[in-house]
Amino acid sequence: MKYLICFVLFTSAAWANRPAAYTELTDYVIQAPDQAETGTCLFMGSTGSLEILLNQRDGLTDQRPGDINDLSETFLIHQKAWNSRLPTIESAFMKFNWGETMHASVLPFDAETVWTKPPGFGVLERIEVPKVKTIRLFNSGGQWDTNVLKISDLEKVKQAMWKHKSPILINYNENRFWHVINIVGYDDELEGPCHEITEAECSVTKGSFYVRDHFGEGVEVRDADWFRVKGNAAIVVMLAE
Repeated sequence: MKYLICFVLFTSAAWANRPAAYTELTDYVIQAPDQAETGTCLFMGSTGSLEILLNQRDGLTDQRPGDINDLSETFLIHQKAWNSRLPTIESAFMKFNWGETMHASVLPFDAETVWTKPPGFGVLERIEVPKVKTIRLFNSGGQWDTNVLKISDLEKVKQAMWKHKSPILINYNENRFWHVINIVGYDDELEGPCHEITEAECSVTKGSFYVRDHFGEGVEVRDADWFRVKGNAAIVVMLAE
């Protein structure tokens, strides 16, 4: 019982340092294209991260595909690595530190050709972007692992999002495939659907996360226990300047 009391006091004190809900970033999300069966989630999530950060910097809300900060997911697939020793979940996002990317209109996402380097890639029109950085919150086990996170890890995500006002790039296991997406908000009082977990697993903690996935939909709500059960890694993605 003594340990339980200590745990409750710790989590209550942590919660007091942040609001019960934070949804500002959802206003800066641009809907991703449908990645279908292409296995491009790492590049989708990383590109979406920068889109959110640029829209936030520029004060642009309710942006749609084709608007000014709609970036090319395909660009990151063919851009050279920034640091090959980085963990997988960080590796694509850090490619932006070469200082450039492409608008989606210059190199749109095409599921049939996305892994083929387009002719003339080296001379296609680029746009300048600021340098980026990451803060690793946790990396528990491997990319396919489940049931490796604690309730305190959910709190780390919420605390980091509130502190940095930045999206969180996460890895989790969905239908036995590792999948990278963005958490873009949370609400401790909102009851969301039990995505890919059972009702029993879904009833451990209160609240939900807002997420940006990559199947042609906008922001979704998922019960927070979805990430506790299925997740294994999380990083804060930020502008470095």
